[in-house]
Amino acid sequence: MVYVNYCEKSDLGNPRCQRLSDLDSKTVEQDKAWYADRNPNTNEPKTTAQMFFTVYYAEKGDKMLHHFQGKIDIGTGNGGIISQLKI
Repeated sequence: MVYVNYCEKSDLGNPRCQRLSDLDSKTVEQDKAWYADRNPNTNEPKTTAQMFFTVYYAEKGDKMLHHFQGKIDIGTGNGGIISQLKI
């Protein structure tokens, strides 16, 4: 599960708690769309947003819940949560 602590575009953080795969799919789609919509004068994306989140997970055989916090930039062409965490 992932909890969206803050997102500059509130519709991406609604609901605040989501399955990681669902939110990753949403952020991948939004990143592609915003990255493709560029300002012709600067060639920069017209829209970008930062998202701060906390991922909660349990390791196999572990009875304790672990978590880590992260931040991604959406609209920069770097993909969703999972691909940006690999960078």
